[in-house]
Amino acid sequence: MNVQCPNCKELNTKFVDKYKFNVIYDEIFFKKMNIYNCNECELNFTEPMPSNEDLEKYYRFVYRAKYRPHNIDDKVPKSILQSRLGLLTQHINFSKVKNVLDVGAGNGEIGELLKQNFNLNIFSIEPDKFARDMLAARGYLNFDLNFQKELKFDLIISTHSLEHFTSIDDFFKIFENNLDKNAILFIEVPHNPLELWFNARPYDSPHCLFFSKKALENMFARRNYKIVFSDYVGDDIDTVFKLMKESKEKFQYWRPNQVNIKKVLKEVIKKFIPSFVLKLRSNIINFSSDANYNNFKYGDKNSGCLRILLKK
Repeated sequence: MNVQCPNCKELNTKFVDKYKFNVIYDEIFFKKMNIYNCNECELNFTEPMPSNEDLEKYYRFVYRAKYRPHNIDDKVPKSILQSRLGLLTQHINFSKVKNVLDVGAGNGEIGELLKQNFNLNIFSIEPDKFARDMLAARGYLNFDLNFQKELKFDLIISTHSLEHFTSIDDFFKIFENNLDKNAILFIEVPHNPLELWFNARPYDSPHCLFFSKKALENMFARRNYKIVFSDYVGDDIDTVFKLMKESKEKFQYWRPNQVNIKKVLKEVIKKFIPSFVLKLRSNIINFSSDANYNNFKYGDKNSGCLRILLKK
């Protein structure tokens, strides 16, 4: 029996594969799921979706827990942040931007960059308790839809957040009633076209929605958004797969309260190393990792990410 697509609501869908986990423990929250593909709009999605109750516990207490992937201290390479900023400044007059909402803000690097360059307020919706203190330190304000109904946003940012939602409608409900008439949406998601992605992917978790370029554009077009910019960007999918495989080898057997001897030893050793040496080492590592993104170009269909700018 075909299942309904959460985007176009059609039943013209097909089974693709069983859901694959990076961290095996996460199945406690996501349960047994399958992945389906919609023949109408090309969206790939999980079925059944995990419950909101399970996901709230997962993102509040597990997702960025110690010794797991997605460490809150992980840094986005500067050239990626700059390429995002470059696209935004190309299409937005920031002298007219007062309020920005970052949906799924993580550790808030993009917001910090915006505040360094422009005079604006940046708000966040972020369920992760590990991230909230860092967001506050970077100048973020908390957005509560129930108590800030009159607040209007000039820019909505969502980088690698949309794919975590179980309901596309719930994603739009967060901000649609608070959009300024000239507001811009900036969305970045993984690029998951069926023909390039699913046959060889190492894992799916913790994503619930998987977008081709057509699926992403269709999702917004169905809701009467005008596309300002849409393109492929980032590392090629083979490179993404390599990094995913390394992550799975490192983290697949993580458990709560697990002691990582290597990590503990590193933390102990760090206490005896002068701070200037640690800072120098960090700068070298960041420079080395950032070098991989010097040619962060658009237009390659084999790229691992999609970026889209929209307005109502």
